[in-house]
Amino acid sequence: MKKQVIIYLVIVMVMVGLQPAYGQTVDWDAEEFGFSDPGDGEEAYFPDFDTDEDGGETEEDEDEEEIHEDVLDYSKKSEYWYNGVRVEPDKNGFVICDGALIGYEGTKTKLTIPSGVTKIYGLFNSVSRKQDYEVKIPKSVLEISDSFNTRVMKITFEKRDANELKIGKNCFNDLRVERIDLPEGTVSIGTKCFRGISFVAVPSTVKKIDAWKQYGGKPCIICKKGSYAQYYAKEEKKNYSNHFEPYVDKPRKTIYATVGKWLDIEYEDMGFGGSVQCKCRDSSVLKVKKHNYFANVPNLKVYGKKPGRSAVILSAGGYSSTFEIVVLAHTQDNVIKQILHNSTTDSMSKVQKAYHIGEYLGDFVTYDMECLATGKYSHKYSPHTAQGALLDKMAVCDGISYAYQILLKEVGIESRIVTGNNGGPHAWNLVKIGKKWSHVDVTNGVYFKTDKQMEQYCWWNKSNYPKADYKVPKGFKK
Repeated sequence: MKKQVIIYLVIVMVMVGLQPAYGQTVDWDAEEFGFSDPGDGEEAYFPDFDTDEDGGETEEDEDEEEIHEDVLDYSKKSEYWYNGVRVEPDKNGFVICDGALIGYEGTKTKLTIPSGVTKIYGLFNSVSRKQDYEVKIPKSVLEISDSFNTRVMKITFEKRDANELKIGKNCFNDLRVERIDLPEGTVSIGTKCFRGISFVAVPSTVKKIDAWKQYGGKPCIICKKGSYAQYYAKEEKKNYSNHFEPYVDKPRKTIYATVGKWLDIEYEDMGFGGSVQCKCRDSSVLKVKKHNYFANVPNLKVYGKKPGRSAVILSAGGYSSTFEIVVLAHTQDNVIKQILHNSTTDSMSKVQKAYHIGEYLGDFVTYDMECLATGKYSHKYSPHTAQGALLDKMAVCDGISYAYQILLKEVGIESRIVTGNNGGPHAWNLVKIGKKWSHVDVTNGVYFKTDKQMEQYCWWNKSNYPKADYKVPKGFKK
C-alpha cells in the first residue's frame, strides 16, 4: 500500500512539473494555432485577450460593433451639405440650395427637374441606387457637373433660348443609354465625361471641349460639318489613334413597311458595310434583325408588328445613323405607297423612276419556283396576278409585270404588258419614255432595251406592240 502511494505521488509531481507558468518559454508548433513561428531559440507567448470580469468583451469592443452596425444601415437617408449648409429634401424629394440641385430622395423614377434650378451637382452618381431613372432637364439649368453617373436610362433637355449651358467634369458616365444628345445652347464640355457612352451628339454652339484622353473607349462624336466639335474630334483622333471618329450626321431617312411582312434593307444603301449593330427603339411596333441576303452582303431585316413608327439605330466602325420605319396596315394601296416611297424621290426623272421602281420590285418579290415547276401555289393570291406580287410578295413573270404596270401608272408613266417566249412562256413590259417606247424585264433585271437589243434573247409578235427604239442617253445616272 505504501509503495502504491509513493508511485502515485511521483506521477503527480511529474505532471505538475510539465505545466509551464504563464509566459514561460515552451517548445510548440505556433503555426498550428494560427500564430507566427518563433523559430529556434526564440520566445513565444500566449496572446493577452482583453476580457471583463465575466469573461466577455470589453466596452471598447462593443463600441466598435455599434459603429460597424451604423455603417451597414443603408436605410438611413444621406445628409446633404452645400457651401457649409446642411440641406433637407423638399416635399418632392429634391435637395436644392441656392438654385443648385445636389440630391434626390424621392420615390419617382420619371423626374422633371424643377424650373429655376440653375446648377446640377452630384445628382445620381451613387452606385447603390436600385431603380432606373428618366430625367428631363429644364432650360433654366446653366451648369451640370459630377452628375448622372449611374442608373439613368433616358435624359432629355428642354429647348433652350440662349447659348449658356456648361457641361462640367465627370458627367454622364456609365449610363444605361447608348447615345447622349446635348441640346443646342451647350457651350462647353468638361473633362472625364461620357465614359461608356457610344455616341455623343455635340451641337455647333459648343466652342470648348476639354481633353477626354483620361478614359479609354471614347465615344463617337456626332456633329455638323465644319463645327468646332468636328475639328476637335479630328485632332483627338490624330493624337490618340482610334479614340475618336468624327461623323457628320445625315438627314433622317424614313422607310415604309407593312404589318405582317419582313422587309429587306441593304446596309449598302445606308452607307454601311461589314459588322453592323442595329437597335430598335419601339419593339412593340417593329422587330429588327440582321441577316445575309447574299454572301458577304449584310442586310437589315425589319418586320412590322402593328401600325406605327419606330426609329432604328445602326452603328458600325464608330459611325451611326438613325432611320425611322413607318409601319402601315398591309393593304395593296399601302404596299404601293411603300414601294414608291422607298424607291423614288420627287427630284427623279421618269426614266430614273422607272429604273428604281423596277429594281425595288425585283428585290421585293420572290419568284415562285413552286408555281413554275407544278403550276400550283400555296399562298393566298395567284402568282400570275399583281396581288400575288404586291401582297404575297410571291409571283412569276406576268404577276411581276402587272405589278410594275400599276406602280408606273402611279407616277405617270404609261406601260404595256408584252407576252412572248425566252425558252418558255415569258412576260415583261414596254415602258413609254417621252414619246418613245423601251423594253423593261423586271424579272430578269433588264432595262431600257430597243427591239433590236431585246430580240437577242426573247421572241414576241412585234406587230401586236408599238415599236421600241428608245435609247438611254449617255451619262444616264441611275
